[in-house]
Amino acid sequence: MKPVTPVAHSLWDVIITSSVLSKIILVGASIVLILCFFIFIYKMLVLQEKRRRLARAMESLQEASSFNELLNLGATLGGTAAGWLISYGLKAVKAILQHGGEAKTKMSAAEAVIFQEVMEQGVGEIAHKEYAYLPVLSVSAAVAPLVGLFGTISGLIQAFIVVGQERSTDITAIAPGIAEALITTFAGLVVAIPAFVMYHYLLNAVRDFERQLVAFEYQFEWFVKRLLVE
Repeated sequence: MKPVTPVAHSLWDVIITSSVLSKIILVGASIVLILCFFIFIYKMLVLQEKRRRLARAMESLQEASSFNELLNLGATLGGTAAGWLISYGLKAVKAILQHGGEAKTKMSAAEAVIFQEVMEQGVGEIAHKEYAYLPVLSVSAAVAPLVGLFGTISGLIQAFIVVGQERSTDITAIAPGIAEALITTFAGLVVAIPAFVMYHYLLNAVRDFERQLVAFEYQFEWFVKRLLVE
C-alpha cells in the first residue's frame, strides 16, 4: 500500500510537512526579516537623535562670535558629529597656520581653499559611517526573492517526481509540492518587500542628515574664514 500523503489544511500544515530545504529557507527568511527590522529601527532612532543634536549645534554656532566661543562649543559638543567636525576643522586650521614651521595668525586665500577641501573630506568621513548596515537591507531585498525562487524550483521538482512515480496528474498528489513551492516564494517576498522599503527610507534619511551636515560645514567654514582669512 502506498503511503498516504498528509493533507495540509492550513499554512502551518504546509510548513510542517515541507522538506528540510524549504524549512531552512523559511527559518533563514525569518531571521533576515527580524534583522532588517532591527537595523531599520536602530538606524532611525540614532539618525533622529543625531539630527536633533546637529540642529542644536547649528544654532549654537550661529550665535558664536569669537574663536574662544568656537573652542568652547567644540568641547561642549564632544562625542557628537558636530563636535567631531569642529575638532577636525580646528586641527586643520592649526596645521595650516603652522605649516612651514612659522606660526601665522591668518590664512591666505589659497590656504582657505585647502581648508575647505579638508572640511569636505571630514563631512565625507562622517557620512560614510552613516551608510553602515544599509547594504544588509539592499542585499536582503535583492537576494530574498532569488532564495524563494530556489525553493520554488525545488518544490516543483518534487511535484513532478510524484507525478512520475504515481503516473497520475491527480491534484491531491502534486498539491503538496506546489504548496511548498509557493510558500518559499511567499517567504522571499515577505523579506524582500519590507527590506526594499526600509532601505530606501533609511537611504533618504541618511541623505537628509548628510545635507544637514554639509550646511553645518558651510556655516563653520564661513565662521573660520571670517576670522582668519586675510
